[in-house]
Amino acid sequence: MITAKNITGLILAGGRAQRMGGIDKGLIPFHQKPLIESTISRLRPQVGSILINANRNITKYAVYSYPVILDETPDFSGPLAGFSVGLKACKTIPTNHTL
Repeated sequence: MITAKNITGLILAGGRAQRMGGIDKGLIPFHQKPLIESTISRLRPQVGSILINANRNITKYAVYSYPVILDETPDFSGPLAGFSVGLKACKTIPTNHTL
């Protein structure tokens, strides 16, 4: 069985937010706090570690004390670019599991 400590959660916050007028979605207020805070609080009990993929406002995301990783390409390649760097930065490896 895979336990929570063997799972890394990846928050994708690296987009340009073109449909949101360029406002960084993770920093938009949701219930009087930035959306990323709600995401972290829901994700934290389910995983052993968290990574944040962001390409803007790096210092604002770094305040949450989780590693902030940037896409390898500077052209905002989309969510697959975030998944790619997330997989490379992931340190958790499930052991003794069956598919």
